[in-house]
Amino acid sequence: MARYYFDSMVSGALVEDEEGKELAEFALVRHYALDGLADIARHTIPQGAPYVAIHVRSEAGEIVYSVAVSVTEETARP
Repeated sequence: MARYYFDSMVSGALVEDEEGKELAEFALVRHYALDGLADIARHTIPQGAPYVAIHVRSEAGEIVYSVAVSVTEETARP
């Protein structure tokens, strides 16, 4: 099994994952990254964060997968 680290970025502020997760299949990297992104976005976007991302690092420190979401808001005024 390989260990992957799921770093999060909210509006430019990086939080590095120091523990990581051991995963048997690379397909699980996508699953955990998307799940983590949805959870972070659910809590930060309503409070004004326009950009949320998860960058996944291998044990060697290489970014092997990234996923992000950004929000642009417009208000139409009558």
